[in-house]
Amino acid sequence: MTTANLTPSSAFDDARAKACAAAGAMIPLVARTLHAQYSTGRYLVLTRPTGDYDDDSVMLHSVRDDQGEIVREFNPYDLQNERLPDVPEEIAAL
Repeated sequence: MTTANLTPSSAFDDARAKACAAAGAMIPLVARTLHAQYSTGRYLVLTRPTGDYDDDSVMLHSVRDDQGEIVREFNPYDLQNERLPDVPEEIAAL
């Protein structure tokens, strides 16, 4: 058996570190976008599917204010009404 086509686990570690860094860099953009779309919104709530689903997907649940009250709730079964408010051009360009 040859090992010529195998990739060392360090390649996975490097890719994972890059993905984590990219995800971390997205947090300020998500926060600015959220604030531009919902001025009282402070939290973007995501959920993971339960039940028969066995994947790593996440779904938008809601936007909440400082007290945890729902500012906007997302309904995954009503995609026609899921249009989000526009954001300023400087954020949209990012």
